Amino acid sequence: PYARRPRVLLIEDDYDVAEFLRAALVYQGCAFFHAGDGESALRLASRVMPHVILLDNRLPDTDGHTLMVQFRWLPRAAHIPVIILSRWDTRPDRLASLALGADDFMPKPFDTRELLLRVQNSMKRSARERLTDLRTGIPAAWQMRRELSEARLDKNRALLEFSLAHDPALSPDLSVVRVAQLARALRLTLARWGEEHDYLGGLDE
Repeated sequence: PYARRPRVLLIEDDYDVAEFLRAALVYQGCAFFHAGDGESALRLASRVMPHVILLDNRLPDTDGHTLMVQFRWLPRAAHIPVIILSRWDTRPDRLASLALGADDFMPKPFDTRELLLRVQNSMKRSARERLTDLRTGIPAAWQMRRELSEARLDKNRALLEFSLAHDPALSPDLSVVRVAQLARALRLTLARWGEEHDYLGGLDE
C-alpha cells in the first residue's frame, strides 16, 4: 500500500519554480517541502525523511553533485530516491549525476506531467528494491538489516525496537494508517531529540 500523502522535498533556489511545483505536487496529493539551499536541505531531509527528493543542480551555497554525495552519507537520507533537475542537459552532466547516486535526471525546462511520472516511478522502484517502505517513507527491510548488523557490532550504539501487533479486527486500510502513524511519531521524535547519525527503519515485510 502507498502512503496517503507521499512526501516530496524540492531543493530549488528559484521560488517561482518552487511555487509552480508546489501547486502541481499538492494537486497530486503529495505533502510538499521546500529548501532553498543545501544547508537547510540537509536538515529538512533528516527531519521529514521524504519519499523523493527533487534536487536543483545549482544552489547558492553548493551544487547538486556535492549535495548528492552528502545525502548518500546521511543515514536518514541515504535510501531516498533523488531526481536531479539541471539547466545543463549534456551527456557528461547526466553521467556525473547518475554516477554519484542520483536515481534520475530531468533537464530544465521540464514537462510537469513527465516529472510527476518520474517521481511516481522512483518511489515504486525504491519499494521494489526494498529500500523504502511506501507507507511511511522510512528505510525498509533491506536497508534496515544492514544497519542492524552494524549497530550490533558497535558498542557505542544502542538499539530500540518497536512492534505493532496485528489486530485482525482492523481492515487493511486501517492497518496501514496505524503503521503510518507510528512511523510518523518515531520520525518526529527522532527529528526533535535525535542526533545527525541516528537511524530509523522498518523490518515489516
